[in-house]
Amino acid sequence: IAKQMTYKVYMSGTVNGHYFEVEGDGKGKPYEGEQTVKLTVTKGGPLPFAWDILSPLSQYGSIPFTKYPEDIPDYVKQSFPEGYTWERI
Repeated sequence: IAKQMTYKVYMSGTVNGHYFEVEGDGKGKPYEGEQTVKLTVTKGGPLPFAWDILSPLSQYGSIPFTKYPEDIPDYVKQSFPEGYTWERI
């Protein structure tokens, strides 16, 4: 695993009956617990709600970029180079 990695985001959903799609590119330092992402509304913009509603969906719980204490195994990083996938519903 590189010290800095990139990732892509695709998010679709409906909030109060308003459908939207968001795409983005991010980067992070998996061993330091840092990540950033630039998101763009591709359908349904402008959004009738604050971005704050979506920010936990794009980064919170993004386990590849979690920094674990020395005594806790980091099973995600241990799964590479084969890698893994997950889907939130």
